[in-house]
Amino acid sequence: FQCGPLASIGDYAFDSIGISSLVVPPLTAASSTYNPSITRLTCVSCSDVDSSGDLLVPASVKNIGPNQFASCSALTGKVTFASGSQCTSIDNEAFTGTGLTSIEVASSVTCIYDKAFYDCASLATFNISCASSVTIADDAFDDSGLASISLPSVVIYYGTVSVITIASCSL
Repeated sequence: FQCGPLASIGDYAFDSIGISSLVVPPLTAASSTYNPSITRLTCVSCSDVDSSGDLLVPASVKNIGPNQFASCSALTGKVTFASGSQCTSIDNEAFTGTGLTSIEVASSVTCIYDKAFYDCASLATFNISCASSVTIADDAFDDSGLASISLPSVVIYYGTVSVITIASCSL
């Protein structure tokens, strides 16, 4: 029995086990089909929320996956991204049902998917950098506490937040 090259790891593969990273072995003669673009997969999970209920997403995290923090009762504060963030997306229902109050989205994020903040009743602040060029799903904030949002003019969003204003940006 021989396995082929690692192409992907499915959703929930390491669910609830507290894994923080997975190191993929380097290319060897025996595995000449190794995908060189996969060098390290770094995860972030509910166990990374600090004692004050805040989450700092490490710079090495490439995306926040579907349901990654869904119903994480520890997440009751703010979400921020480390300087130099490589995160490009916040996937479907990533923060569904959490108590997060604010999020400062990294400028590296280019897509926020369906219901990413669904049922986040305490969400009051959503900040995004003026350097961001992001598309936000129209239902990203469904049933959240977010009543108003200020977005840079390059952001694409046709959602249902009550008050949408264009952020004053000077780059």
